[in-house]
Amino acid sequence: MLTVLGSIALTLASAPAPTDGGRWFADYDEAVKVAVAEKKDLLVDFTGSDWCGWCKRLDAEVFQHEAFYSAAEKSFVLVKLDFPRDPEVKAKVPNPERNQELSERYSIQGFPTVLLMNTEGVVFGQTGYEAGGPEAYVQHLGTIAAAGKEALVEVSKLDQAFKNAKDERAKLAALTAALDFLDRSEAAPMLLEPLFGVAREAFVIDAENKAGLGLRSAKLLLAKGQWDAKVQGAAQKYDPKNEAGLIEQCLLAQIQQVSDADLARAFTKDLLGFLSQGLAIQDKPRMASFAANAARWNAEESMLNDPAAALALAKHALELDPEGAAAEMLKEMIEELGQRTGTEG
Repeated sequence: MLTVLGSIALTLASAPAPTDGGRWFADYDEAVKVAVAEKKDLLVDFTGSDWCGWCKRLDAEVFQHEAFYSAAEKSFVLVKLDFPRDPEVKAKVPNPERNQELSERYSIQGFPTVLLMNTEGVVFGQTGYEAGGPEAYVQHLGTIAAAGKEALVEVSKLDQAFKNAKDERAKLAALTAALDFLDRSEAAPMLLEPLFGVAREAFVIDAENKAGLGLRSAKLLLAKGQWDAKVQGAAQKYDPKNEAGLIEQCLLAQIQQVSDADLARAFTKDLLGFLSQGLAIQDKPRMASFAANAARWNAEESMLNDPAAALALAKHALELDPEGAAAEMLKEMIEELGQRTGTEG
């Protein structure tokens, strides 16, 4: 019968060797096994090695230096999940499907994204490119790791306190404590996810905002980029005239999630609905830029190809920011779209 140490040794011996001179694993799952055996955390670099300029800078300025490895490898097993574009480079990625699954799981929006996580996949730190070289980067990692682990303990405690609350008074107190923490925390959104769920409970517990927690939760969730249908509904309920700018915050979060034609159409519909109501606008230049971007999407035949929507959006953009940098371009777009639609620009 194998001993525990013998089992670990066989597991490590059978695992694929790390890449980059033995420093980085390309297989996340194998890296987790090693991290468990060595009682370390994981540093996971989501990168586009052959096309992402900031990824190349991070590699050249930090990841190619012994000063980084001599410090980082004491605490982390290093994982590089690559998303290349060149067919030859793509062919060398051992498990692209698993990489894509992890990218979606952790909502990776851009490269490089560097996540610090434990062997259970719980993220306690997030960063990317940082200037200053390997020593500064290692110090930066230490700072966010320490703060993240401390926050992880607090998040778990606050989440459990809310779950254990037995009556309305206790739930309100636990909810308030969770919101207080969200208000002051600068931790990575993935680490705060349990408390985002707690914050959404305010829309039920304080549905009419009598304790002020419904509105406060909507504001905090949007400030943290947590937009969804439930948050948008809360924003429209608690700030129907956009006097606190919550509907604008919804649009900001929504446009940041636009990644395909369907999402672009949905954003167009919501933006036009907002602009056509004549509600208070808190940040006219930002709304003008949103309208101008959406106008371009709709004007392009290869994209949404809706010149009527594009014309309406371009007019809104020009009205909101008539002296802005895009004003002349918008005037030309309005004239062209007026001709395409058979209406006056």
